[in-house]
Amino acid sequence: MALGNQPGGRRSENHGCRRHGCRTLLLVGQRARHAHARGLRGHPAHPPGHPKQQGHQDSRSPIPRVEGQQGTADLELIDRGKVTRELVSSLIHFPKLLVAGVNGPAIGFACTTLALFDFVFAAKDQAWFHTPFMQWGFCAEGCSSVTFPRIFGPGWRTRCWYYLGQKYSAEELLPSGFITELLPADTFQRDVINRTVAMAKQLPPQSFATTKRLVHFDAHALDEANYREMNALIERMSSEECEQRIAAFFAKKAKNKAAKAKL
Repeated sequence: MALGNQPGGRRSENHGCRRHGCRTLLLVGQRARHAHARGLRGHPAHPPGHPKQQGHQDSRSPIPRVEGQQGTADLELIDRGKVTRELVSSLIHFPKLLVAGVNGPAIGFACTTLALFDFVFAAKDQAWFHTPFMQWGFCAEGCSSVTFPRIFGPGWRTRCWYYLGQKYSAEELLPSGFITELLPADTFQRDVINRTVAMAKQLPPQSFATTKRLVHFDAHALDEANYREMNALIERMSSEECEQRIAAFFAKKAKNKAAKAKL
């Protein structure tokens, strides 16, 4: 699933376009009469990321404006927040089968939003998951302030995600139900497609949509979390603390790269 984003530079702009593209795919899939499922697959080389999106305003639950704290957030940051917020809304309210395939690192937004999918397949010994909220001076995102306590409980595991940025392998997360199934890396894409097609064929579309709507009866709680998180994230990203944390991250990355080049 290629939904992450690195702060700053051309990479942020490119990833914003990718997020907009993901939302467009979701909207097309939602309106296509003969499409019964939508799958998103990531690339193992996708870099660590942060969420900034563009999105879709769901008619059933209007999305309020995203505002910066006392006008401190610049317009570009607010626009990115709207993109991210609307993409999350599209995931929350997508009425058809939504499947993710993870064959590499799922970091930040690419990790947290997996909890909004119906099924998540992961490649054995390749997929891993990381939420570096504190490392970059960010905060919870992708509705994870609601979904993660539901999946992992209110105890230490959820706090490790939020506060410590602990990395987890797909094998470690399988018992929690966060991951649906582990698949061999060498046949991963084919296996994910085959499983998705098989499920889409056997599920009656109207019955599935009705049941999914009933299961997600509290989607408003996710909408509210989405709004709160994005407003808080814009505030965080416009703060001096966040700028310092990101600068320190890239300085350390450059130092490590230079050290490896000398070897």
